Amino acid sequence: MTTETSKGTILAIDDEPTSLKILTEVLEAEGYSVQSASSGEMAMKSIHATPPELILLDVVMPGIDGFEICRRLRMHEATRQIPVILLSANTDAKERVDGFKLGAVDFVSKPFQREELIARVHTHLSFARLQAELKQQTTDLQLTNKLLQSEIAVREEMATSLVESEEKFRTLAGSAQDAFVMLDDEDRIVFWNRAAAGMFGYTEKEIFKQKFHEHLVPERLRANYTKGVAQHFTADVGMKIGQTGEMITLRRDGTEFPAELSVATVKLHEKWFLIAVIRDVTGRHRAQETLQRSEERLNLALDAAHLGTWDIDLINGSVWRSRIHDQIFGYDSHETEWNHDKFLERVVPEDRHKLLEEIALLKKTGLINSECRIIRDNDHEQRWISVQGKIYNDKQGKPARIMGMVYDITESKLAEQERQASEAQSSLSQKLESVGRLASGVAHEINTPMQFITDNTQFLKRAITSLTDVLVAYQKVTKTIASGNNPAEALALALAVEENAELNYLLEEIPRTFDETMSGLQRVTHIIKSLKEFSHPNTNSKQPADLNKSITTTIAVSRHEWKYVAEVVPELDPDLPLIPLRIDEMNQVMLNLIVNAAHAIGDALKLRGEAKGVITIRTKHEKSTVLVEVEDNGTGIPASAQAHIFEPFFTTKGVGKGTGQGLAIVRNIIVKNHGGEIFFTTTAGKGTVFHIRLPISVPEEIEASDPADD
Repeated sequence: MTTETSKGTILAIDDEPTSLKILTEVLEAEGYSVQSASSGEMAMKSIHATPPELILLDVVMPGIDGFEICRRLRMHEATRQIPVILLSANTDAKERVDGFKLGAVDFVSKPFQREELIARVHTHLSFARLQAELKQQTTDLQLTNKLLQSEIAVREEMATSLVESEEKFRTLAGSAQDAFVMLDDEDRIVFWNRAAAGMFGYTEKEIFKQKFHEHLVPERLRANYTKGVAQHFTADVGMKIGQTGEMITLRRDGTEFPAELSVATVKLHEKWFLIAVIRDVTGRHRAQETLQRSEERLNLALDAAHLGTWDIDLINGSVWRSRIHDQIFGYDSHETEWNHDKFLERVVPEDRHKLLEEIALLKKTGLINSECRIIRDNDHEQRWISVQGKIYNDKQGKPARIMGMVYDITESKLAEQERQASEAQSSLSQKLESVGRLASGVAHEINTPMQFITDNTQFLKRAITSLTDVLVAYQKVTKTIASGNNPAEALALALAVEENAELNYLLEEIPRTFDETMSGLQRVTHIIKSLKEFSHPNTNSKQPADLNKSITTTIAVSRHEWKYVAEVVPELDPDLPLIPLRIDEMNQVMLNLIVNAAHAIGDALKLRGEAKGVITIRTKHEKSTVLVEVEDNGTGIPASAQAHIFEPFFTTKGVGKGTGQGLAIVRNIIVKNHGGEIFFTTTAGKGTVFHIRLPISVPEEIEASDPADD
């Protein structure tokens, strides 16, 4: 029995505590009095102790399951008429059929929709009450007719009771949001609530006694509808409650819409009627269509981008992947088995170790973002792919699935390799240009000392000839004296030769000439040694190097570029540690910056009319980095050019005076190849300072990229 404040008594049976709790909360929130049982044994005891008006029953339970409970209920007269709604996550049609055979009135899928559950509970509770009331009324009428056939007062009382019952039914059905329609065995409408009038557009007066299929079913579907309805009125069919399905129905204005029907047959006064609860599911269909269109658009977008997607269920181990995914790996058939081992089989052996390390980190980071090479299955072509994925947890925070995407990056990799080759070629061209310019300058630098070395050598050659003549003359004097002859004549001749040779001048100039010649030779040796150090061969890895020495060498070999316009002032930190460098590239960096500074000062001198400018080169040890600064008092960098100064082929020099590659190459060497940074500060008309910071230790990612950069 229900209380004054309860809509009805319901027994909820489920072995899952969470599900049972949710059922209880939902029903109690709607005003129902809810009993609960977590097993079949507890449920049977509760039913026999306090029979509920309706039972919500989980199918799958340990011990006594839902089907067994249905069997036992139907064995007893006291429980046979209690409506049972089965709950299950299984959508198998056979399970539903078995449930209906055992007497269940309806079947709700887990996880259930709150509104659907409440509507079905309300409907079947109303049906059960109506049937029980009609049955009781029929029994009462039969008994009264037998006992009090002669008493008119009793007949009037029974008639009044029937009217009241009909009014109760009309009130109950009239308050429902779904359409309530009752049909007789000739498909004529004998009851029509307000919701039905609003849904179909016919008033109860207009539709009463009209055939349902002639007004509410599209003509093309009427034959199937009539056949289906006829099955509900076959002889000895018994009461049917809770059969649900969808069909296309027709409004008064001719528009069609999808509707969900829950039907039941009842027998009143020895005549069968069909009661249908109808719900407009247009909104549901639209939502499904919208979802489907969204999925189609997403799939088209992924196809257009040639992105392959994948989904790994960590609970059951199942793997889903898209068609594009299989195309990337070279599988012509989507039926090919796919798992972790199959993936690794396709990865190039040299890339597997690194990939496995990144996969191992997946548990810590929850993300994977890796690149590797694969060998396609169908054509055995080697391709580059990028794999990205993320772990998703369940409600308990445990990893439940990994989802991600894979895409072919071969073309971008090839483009990157071509770009690197182009950069290397540009760097080589710029270096050759510098070498050519240096060769001309060095030749000029060597030419000056070589000129006076040549002149001095020629002077020494003449001096030695004159000295030889003097020595020969005096040798004759000594021989004459030794032979006892008069040496006067020989001595006079020797003195004449001595005077002619300017012996005193030679004795004074020869040592000075030798000193000048040695100085010139040392100058040439220094230039050649500096050029040799500057032309250090290319290396594919960084080696500990003396940055100060690199700067000193570059200053020496570039002297011809700056000596006419500037003085170079080195302010080098004597405590500078060895740092990892590609020394040939660092020489190139310093040369480009010194030459640029000299050119900027040269342009400034033309404007300011000064004699010479100053190029200051500093080094300084700063914790984990080394700072290098190249400062000039030239023209400065125009504001319009500052944002583009490191861009390839951009130059502020006149036509034919610059390629625009120098600073672009400098930045590439410092940032990409050495993991450092470069920036500048400048003041228009006063000069520019280029600041470089180089790490004392080699960043792992820079070191790892070295072989590919060259």
